[in-house]
Amino acid sequence: MISRSRTFIPALLLTTSLASGSLTSHALSQDTAPEQAASARIELKEQLAIVMDGLESPFDTDGAPELSERQTDARLIAAILTAFPLLFPQGSSADDLAAAGSTDETSAVPAAFEDAEAYSAMARATAALARELAEVTEEAGFVAQTRELRSNCTACHDAYLDWQLDFSTEGGGDLLEGLGF
Repeated sequence: MISRSRTFIPALLLTTSLASGSLTSHALSQDTAPEQAASARIELKEQLAIVMDGLESPFDTDGAPELSERQTDARLIAAILTAFPLLFPQGSSADDLAAAGSTDETSAVPAAFEDAEAYSAMARATAALARELAEVTEEAGFVAQTRELRSNCTACHDAYLDWQLDFSTEGGGDLLEGLGF
């Protein structure tokens, strides 16, 4: 279900350590270069998109993930979202990276840095929804709760991310066709 790229596994381990409390935001801000944090955010955001695609796929499609796999993915989403706010150390905003001469990029907008508590609260709320989703045991309820999770994700992206829907990815064309384009 999840693409295990070269940078995803270290980013997942970092995220899991952060979520479990074995690393603190202080340790991250002291020991992690802003470029590494920005790269981890991008990689995890891409992996979250892949996992969400699986959660949102119809249950009756050939090769679609089983409910138990989707529950596991929802737990992974919750862990990543719990730790994600800790991946915003000082110096990792787009302006800070550019000022330091870094070629690394970030799609996080200034609001994620300027109002870190509000951003963290939204991430915690969305992580809580993902944990609740992981406990849903019937398909219809899972579909409904996945829509609620997607709605929270979209609200967070609207507030804290410079983003656009990318219809060039796998399945994007089907979505456009389904909308009559």
